[in-house]
Amino acid sequence: MSTSPWYAFGVDLAAVVGLALLRPKLSLTAGPPAHSHRIALSTVWLLLAIAFVGLAAHRSAGRLDRAGASTKGAGNLGLEVAPNDLNVGAVWEATAFRHELTIRNRGPDELKIDSFVSPCQRVSAEPSQFALKPGDAQRVALTVDLTEFGRESRPASEEFAVRFAPQLATQEGKQRQPSGWSLRGTVRRAIKLASGEIDFGRPSVLGQPLPAQSFRVSAMRPLLGVRAVAAEPEKFAVDVRTLDGGKDFEVSVRPKAPLPIGPIDSRVAVIARLENGHEVPDISVRIRGEIRPDIQVLPEGGVSFGARAIGEMARETITVWSVTGQPIEIVSIEPESSSTRVSPGGEQSASCRSYSIEECIAAEGPRQGTVQIAVRSRGDLHRLTVPVKSHGVAQR
Repeated sequence: MSTSPWYAFGVDLAAVVGLALLRPKLSLTAGPPAHSHRIALSTVWLLLAIAFVGLAAHRSAGRLDRAGASTKGAGNLGLEVAPNDLNVGAVWEATAFRHELTIRNRGPDELKIDSFVSPCQRVSAEPSQFALKPGDAQRVALTVDLTEFGRESRPASEEFAVRFAPQLATQEGKQRQPSGWSLRGTVRRAIKLASGEIDFGRPSVLGQPLPAQSFRVSAMRPLLGVRAVAAEPEKFAVDVRTLDGGKDFEVSVRPKAPLPIGPIDSRVAVIARLENGHEVPDISVRIRGEIRPDIQVLPEGGVSFGARAIGEMARETITVWSVTGQPIEIVSIEPESSSTRVSPGGEQSASCRSYSIEECIAAEGPRQGTVQIAVRSRGDLHRLTVPVKSHGVAQR
């Protein structure tokens, strides 16, 4: 319990006055009356100065008491955790990392802790219920899932902060929640990947089966091994090969069968097994790419003449080709608009045909049309649509 500075000042002043009253009176023979008056006046000023110095000292002490209280549990109702207990340093990744710390009651009242809460779902405390009288301390063990940090990027090491706070029970059955503390440190991964994704590129549907793609996995601590699991095992086969006596591993991924036309978007999970037999939660590696039709048109986005003056004749070249070099036959090529003309031009070979697209800009503003192309290859008929865009600008 702190003392009011003004109360302390009053005590000091009363003591000074009391001493002054008990002070022996000056003898009349001690000197002239004027001299005695000066001595008495000096004594009064000295006593007042002493009193005001005492007031200043008490006020300063009060501020220091309040400042000390703020560093020992402001917002935590007097509960305190030493800063050293809140920094765990560099630790290995684990699903149940355990750290002990001491919670001390620096306040004037007994506090009953009913539970602990945290924004992180996988944080627990033991014991979670206890009472602390003023000055008492309790050792608490926190268990944290460190695999929840950086699940997408998975760097070799990463700083983390886990917020936790006690909930206090009151006599009315209500709960109060102090601001709590943050447990900080650096989590170290058991393995490091040379690449975070596998890219099969943009091959033709006829360019299958696709060759296997691989990436390297480095052990950052002694391991029993590494395994990898495909998210779509019906599509992809995964193999793991041990290198350098178990210090590194090579993970290979290959399609089991020809993939359909369209984007490739899958994943493979890489899991490390520690020396104690426990497995570290997986690091997810993306599998990406795109299977394209074998018959393509360049440019891929079609023809874009851009802004052209009205009356101008715009001209661009398109190329129809087989990605795998298969012979092609142009069965038909028909523009949607009568203002668009198509004629052979440029490269002409068994697997490649080029055409000149011309359009007379007739009106102001944007316009969009198409050119329809029918191509036969390997006995199959392919129908392609080429967008043709332009924007007419009136001459000034």
